[in-house]
Amino acid sequence: MSDELMTLDEVAKYLRIERQTLYAWRSKSYKHKSHRHTKGPRSIKLGEHVLYRRSDVDAWLDKHSEDSDV
Repeated sequence: MSDELMTLDEVAKYLRIERQTLYAWRSKSYKHKSHRHTKGPRSIKLGEHVLYRRSDVDAWLDKHSEDSDV
Protein backbone atom coordinates (compact mmCIF):
# COMPACT_ATOMS: atom_id res chain seq x y z
CA MET A 1 0.00 0.00 0.00
CA SER A 2 1.08 3.55 -0.63
CA ASP A 3 0.62 6.65 1.51
CA GLU A 4 0.58 8.84 -1.58
CA LEU A 5 -1.83 11.75 -1.12
CA MET A 6 -4.56 11.94 -3.75
CA THR A 7 -6.86 14.83 -4.63
CA LEU A 8 -10.61 14.50 -4.72
CA ASP A 9 -10.48 14.40 -8.54
CA GLU A 10 -7.82 11.67 -8.50
CA VAL A 11 -9.86 9.53 -6.10
CA ALA A 12 -13.02 10.01 -8.15
CA LYS A 13 -11.15 8.89 -11.27
CA TYR A 14 -9.54 5.97 -9.41
CA LEU A 15 -12.94 4.77 -8.12
CA ARG A 16 -14.68 5.62 -11.42
CA ILE A 17 -17.30 7.75 -9.72
CA GLU A 18 -18.39 11.38 -9.95
CA ARG A 19 -16.59 13.80 -7.66
CA GLN A 20 -20.03 14.89 -6.36
CA THR A 21 -20.45 11.36 -5.00
CA LEU A 22 -17.33 11.83 -2.86
CA TYR A 23 -18.69 15.17 -1.62
CA ALA A 24 -21.99 13.50 -0.75
CA TRP A 25 -20.24 10.67 1.10
CA ARG A 26 -18.19 13.19 3.11
CA SER A 27 -21.33 15.10 4.09
CA LYS A 28 -23.12 11.93 5.28
CA SER A 29 -21.11 11.41 8.41
CA TYR A 30 -22.01 10.18 11.84
CA LYS A 31 -20.24 10.11 15.16
CA HIS A 32 -19.71 6.85 17.01
CA LYS A 33 -18.05 7.20 20.40
CA SER A 34 -15.15 9.60 19.78
CA HIS A 35 -14.73 8.91 16.06
CA ARG A 36 -16.34 10.54 13.02
CA HIS A 37 -17.31 8.08 10.30
CA THR A 38 -18.27 8.79 6.71
CA LYS A 39 -19.80 6.63 4.02
CA GLY A 40 -16.72 6.93 1.81
CA PRO A 41 -12.98 6.60 2.33
CA ARG A 42 -11.32 8.50 5.16
CA SER A 43 -10.21 11.96 4.02
CA ILE A 44 -7.94 14.73 5.23
CA LYS A 45 -9.05 18.37 5.25
CA LEU A 46 -6.14 20.83 4.83
CA GLY A 47 -7.49 24.35 4.65
CA GLU A 48 -9.80 24.35 1.64
CA HIS A 49 -8.32 21.14 0.24
CA VAL A 50 -9.63 17.61 0.67
CA LEU A 51 -7.01 14.89 0.29
CA TYR A 52 -7.04 11.13 0.60
CA ARG A 53 -4.25 8.72 1.46
CA ARG A 54 -4.04 6.04 -1.22
CA SER A 55 -3.74 3.43 1.55
CA ASP A 56 -7.02 4.64 3.11
CA VAL A 57 -8.82 4.45 -0.24
CA ASP A 58 -7.48 0.94 -0.85
CA ALA A 59 -8.42 -0.16 2.70
CA TRP A 60 -11.94 1.23 2.19
CA LEU A 61 -12.21 -0.69 -1.09
CA ASP A 62 -11.06 -3.90 0.62
CA LYS A 63 -13.62 -3.39 3.38
CA HIS A 64 -16.40 -2.98 0.82
CA SER A 65 -15.37 -5.76 -1.54
CA GLU A 66 -17.74 -8.64 -2.01
CA ASP A 67 -16.53 -11.94 -0.67
CA SER A 68 -15.56 -14.10 -3.62
CA ASP A 69 -16.83 -17.23 -1.81
CA VAL A 70 -20.44 -16.00 -1.79
